[in-house]
Amino acid sequence: MLKVIRPFIRTPEKGARTSVMLATEPLGAVGGARFHVDGKVKRLDDRATDPTMAKRLWDDSASMVGLDP
Repeated sequence: MLKVIRPFIRTPEKGARTSVMLATEPLGAVGGARFHVDGKVKRLDDRATDPTMAKRLWDDSASMVGLDP
């Protein structure tokens, strides 16, 4: 079993890398429409910032939990 999950296990140092990077860089150094993975800055897919998609997600989610969108 360990052989199967080993690629997904991180050392504490590697697991903390992104948090430490974000805590120590100047405020606002990276800007919006980005996220961080393994200490690297990644750009969001355009669909993630599309207002039409956001409204659809909100409305669909509201409907699924019985709220009026």
